[in-house]
Amino acid sequence: MAEAEGAFGLCGFLMALATWQQGEGVPAHRWFERTRAACGPPGLYAEEFDVAQRQLRGNLPQAFVHALFLESSIRLAQPAPDPSAPI
Repeated sequence: MAEAEGAFGLCGFLMALATWQQGEGVPAHRWFERTRAACGPPGLYAEEFDVAQRQLRGNLPQAFVHALFLESSIRLAQPAPDPSAPI
């Protein structure tokens, strides 16, 4: 079963957002771009992406991944917050 599993696109965009919220702009953009590149030819995202074979896996299209793609692209277009600033 482990060989059939892929990387979840949702988690890649969540990592980009979490890294950005910690004030790490460059690593956040790297997470975003790496995950953004894991779409199919029409620009649609599946539930999973097989990194070794560079193939889409799981349900296609996956609405949750698309929603988080839009959310992270909007947030990462802004400057990263200062993690030392008081809330």
